[in-house]
Amino acid sequence: RNDPSAEAVIVFLEALYTGEVDLNRALFREVNKLASVFKVTWLMQKCRHYFSHIAQHLEDEDFVGLCFVFDEARYANDALKRQGYLQIVVERLSKLANVGYVFIEKYLKLDYPIFSKSLIDIMVQIAGQNFLVFMKVIKYKMLDEGRVFDDNTTQQTQLSKII
Repeated sequence: RNDPSAEAVIVFLEALYTGEVDLNRALFREVNKLASVFKVTWLMQKCRHYFSHIAQHLEDEDFVGLCFVFDEARYANDALKRQGYLQIVVERLSKLANVGYVFIEKYLKLDYPIFSKSLIDIMVQIAGQNFLVFMKVIKYKMLDEGRVFDDNTTQQTQLSKII
């Protein structure tokens, strides 16, 4: 169970009391979750506005910031059932000059991504016309993990079944 931190609860309660919220990246997920769980509509809107502002003002070279908005959008979509965050991120990342290298390739080479159907779907949306870059990264990750066998085995992984 992921109970919110004391700091996040304090920020949430102060927001309810004052009608204002001072968000930061460290507390964003927890405050956004509290707003969603307790259905505080105006705070949910503030969280979304804060998120949108961060996403739109990130430098293209800020890989850590790009990962933050990507991961938070996936969390908001999967855990909080709030789809609008993904659209913000897809629009932002799609504008990167070299989205294949600047984000997709670097993100998928991190140790923690699990290739879930939702991750693949989002990456395909972001990649757009750069779909082959995405496929290349998938191929090499599968080879590194020993999940692709040579043509003579019966256990060959067919990429078409994954997608």
